[in-house]
Amino acid sequence: MNNYQPSKISSVNMFISPETATEMLASNTNNRHMNHKLVSKYAEAMSRGRWLDTGEAIKFSEDGTLLDGQHRLAACVRSGVSVRMLVVSGIERPAQVVMDSGASRSLAQRTGLAYTSRGAPLKFVTNTVAAARIILAYESGKLFREPLSYYGTHAEYAIDDVIDAIDEHRGLADMATNVGNARGMRPFVPQGVGTACFYIMSLVNPGLASHLLDQINTGEMMAATSPAMIYRNRMLQDKSKDGLKFTALQKMYFLTRTWRAVMEDHPVKLTLRGNYLSPIVGASPEFVIAARQ
Repeated sequence: MNNYQPSKISSVNMFISPETATEMLASNTNNRHMNHKLVSKYAEAMSRGRWLDTGEAIKFSEDGTLLDGQHRLAACVRSGVSVRMLVVSGIERPAQVVMDSGASRSLAQRTGLAYTSRGAPLKFVTNTVAAARIILAYESGKLFREPLSYYGTHAEYAIDDVIDAIDEHRGLADMATNVGNARGMRPFVPQGVGTACFYIMSLVNPGLASHLLDQINTGEMMAATSPAMIYRNRMLQDKSKDGLKFTALQKMYFLTRTWRAVMEDHPVKLTLRGNYLSPIVGASPEFVIAARQ
């Protein structure tokens, strides 16, 4: 028995202008609420000429209802530029309920794929991407506006911004490898935080940054009163006065205080003072921005 039925689905790859996108959005009558933050993200990529035709389709039902693609179309309108997209028509309406239900790739996974496609894979891609996002927040000043109690270290950034930061801060990926290989340091500092901090410190004083990294990693050849040993002991406690585990920002705060003590050659007492992080001594946001190549 032949069960083959000709498909009613058709497709075309075409340039969609803002005007055409507006017309398509008129049939957007049965969709989820518009995520305007996502629209802004897509629109910025389009306006910067960085939007890629991935083959993901704008999808319409048999009766012309828009089923998938509202954010891309809204971004096209907002950006004011025409972009190439695949448009598929004739899909059965019930299929909408299973659209966008697959596992999405993380920012680290997408960044890793981008570098692998260049023939230059990143060895510690998760560390590198986490550090790049911290550095972007450092450069913009956003990192210093988040309370230390906040369970995070950075805002959301587009993959293009992350790749630019990694490309232009040329020592960042190497520092991620150094921190990733320093297995003894893992109980004391999150690897993304460590990568970002030690990279910035290396811009100020490479020798001291390397020495502090080695001390925290090994715990060897240090006096009990040395800043690195005090830092290690404080992190082993891993609790604030409220009995809560330290956030990543609090650990970054302690690490930058330790760096200040090393730079200024004085003892350090690691207690939480104030509610916000300060720039690493010797490294203003403008200094870090100027280090881009």
